[in-house]
Amino acid sequence: MKVLSLPAISDFFEHPQTTFAKIVHWILIFFIFFSAFSAFSELEYPQITHRYALFFLWAERIILFSFLAEYVLRFISAPKKFMFLVHPFNIVDLLAIIPFFFGINASIARVLRILRLLKLAKHLHLLQAFRFKNTILEKIFPLLILLSSIKIFVWILETHGLWPENQDLGALFSIIGFALGIILAEKVSATQGKYFAIRDSLFQLRGLLISFSYLISSVDQQVLREWLQHFLKYFHTEDSYGKELLEEYKHLFLLAQKYENHPADIMVLAKEITVESNFLLQKKQDFIPLAYNLLLQQANLLYLFLVTLFLPGATGLISVIIATYILYGLYHVTLDFDTAVGGEYNLINVSTKELESLFVPFSPSI
Repeated sequence: MKVLSLPAISDFFEHPQTTFAKIVHWILIFFIFFSAFSAFSELEYPQITHRYALFFLWAERIILFSFLAEYVLRFISAPKKFMFLVHPFNIVDLLAIIPFFFGINASIARVLRILRLLKLAKHLHLLQAFRFKNTILEKIFPLLILLSSIKIFVWILETHGLWPENQDLGALFSIIGFALGIILAEKVSATQGKYFAIRDSLFQLRGLLISFSYLISSVDQQVLREWLQHFLKYFHTEDSYGKELLEEYKHLFLLAQKYENHPADIMVLAKEITVESNFLLQKKQDFIPLAYNLLLQQANLLYLFLVTLFLPGATGLISVIIATYILYGLYHVTLDFDTAVGGEYNLINVSTKELESLFVPFSPSI
């Protein structure tokens, strides 16, 4: 019998390629849904759970054993044990397994079983729907865990009658959430427009520089090379302009005057290069006002905390997860679009590689 190596076991769970590995992962996804469904059924429809108590009992034991076996095998095959233990998804796995071996309260056990839904974020890579590293999900994950934990604690208090009963606030929260969603959608549209405007303008500038280079000698292309170096320097820094670039603009027009064979064409190109580059330097500094950003962030956080505290039971937990992922996720998207050229939020960046590649054809040696 062939014995699997530790790397092979790790790949089996982390990067399933074979049909059998994919089947196992789909079974685990089904177990996650079934476990959450059974916990929800115990809370909302206890008569059904009581009628089929033996079935649910054995189903939960099989699911628990499956998750335990998966966790142990992944831990054994992990190359970095400590990093494995502290990874957020693996902490969720552990919380969904270990407490059941210590005879915890039934209501807490139900909440922890519903918490297994968070494991889906790890398994959904099979659908290519989610990635964690270097994504918006990674950015908002600490807030998602914080609010979910608070909601679970509040839910436990609710099941023991220790949390004040509330009026039905679902309709009110729906209206507020819908309004915030519209505002965020407008902001996404505005900041996305800025991103595409910068990207398209960079392609336009590259075309103008190529056209200019065709009308001058290979020796004089050094002027364009130096101009482009100075432009990219200011494009990637906080300064929008500088004396060095002003001098380079002057050299650009002097170069255009040097060529008498195509005076009109080359002057037009020099002018268009100046206009396009100035547009880029201005556009990349055209940020959404800080006061507006802060107001929108505060409104989102206040809304999410109110949902966490006042929407009861499973409905509240699901609402917290979805609202945090969508609303605060969209807020982060707007920050990334707005700082598409450098800045603190750098998941979405405008690439200047195509423009930088012009350094080679502008070499005097050509």
